[in-house]
Amino acid sequence: MSNADIIVIGDGPAGCAATITAARAGLEVVMLGRGRSSGAPEYLSRASLMLLAELAPRLSRETGIWLDPEPLPQSGRALLRGKFDPRFRIEALDAGARYVPLAAGRVEPHIARGKICGVHCGASSIASPVVIDASGSNGWLRRAMQLEESIGSPALWLERGLAAAHSHAPDHHWQIAQQGWLWINTTSAGMIWTSLSTQRDTTVHWPDGVWPTGKRWRDCRRWRCLQQAAGPGYFVCGDAAVQLDPATGDGFRFAVESGAWAASLAAQLLRHPEGSSLLEALYSDWIVQFYVSRKAALAECYANASML
Repeated sequence: MSNADIIVIGDGPAGCAATITAARAGLEVVMLGRGRSSGAPEYLSRASLMLLAELAPRLSRETGIWLDPEPLPQSGRALLRGKFDPRFRIEALDAGARYVPLAAGRVEPHIARGKICGVHCGASSIASPVVIDASGSNGWLRRAMQLEESIGSPALWLERGLAAAHSHAPDHHWQIAQQGWLWINTTSAGMIWTSLSTQRDTTVHWPDGVWPTGKRWRDCRRWRCLQQAAGPGYFVCGDAAVQLDPATGDGFRFAVESGAWAASLAAQLLRHPEGSSLLEALYSDWIVQFYVSRKAALAECYANASML
């Protein structure tokens, strides 16, 4: 059995943010992941870019991952997740973390006296006083421990991809109707789009002169939130803690911010274990408040369009 100060489950944006934050706090971090990425294009808000610049400033100058050479003033920047995520993992390793690739097989939490104190992965085990679940929509710890969650929507069908257009087509497009919505944005390297439908295999109406090209990335979403995103020996961040949909406009920011904050609070917990209950409550309350506020805004927007 090996040991670590913190174990991070997941190597996406939330997991990398947690790993970098914990490693820079001087902690011994082990990050477990499968090295996967959706590959889809994604638009980062200016707030997301500012958080990313603090965690991994080299990425803003990295070529090949961005669809926009530079962010526009008071605007964001588009990227390709399939190229971005591997570079973010490298930043996490450069911060001093140890990476353990996960092959096929289950990862199980090791629980003793009601507290998570490590994980079992295959024939090996890693002991740690804190485990951070950044496993994404997979919800590793939620499923393993049957953590309570609230579900706030029916199934919603999400698609992302690239698009092409005639010269007269608008640079930006947003349309919401009863069957769903479509967002299109022009980057320096072409157009990207995201759509959400209330029914599977329903096509959202496209504007004249614009059409999807190449691969489409599909996902099924429900608005959901863990009722207790932190507890004895664990924190849950990113999509593993809260899932909404891209109409919130800042899913990447939440992933990075929640991962970094979970790691920061975990570092405080290790220094001051007597305050663990307070730190866990602070984080759990923040997660719920984020979900409640964003859910209310989405529900109002969709109700006005008779969408839900």
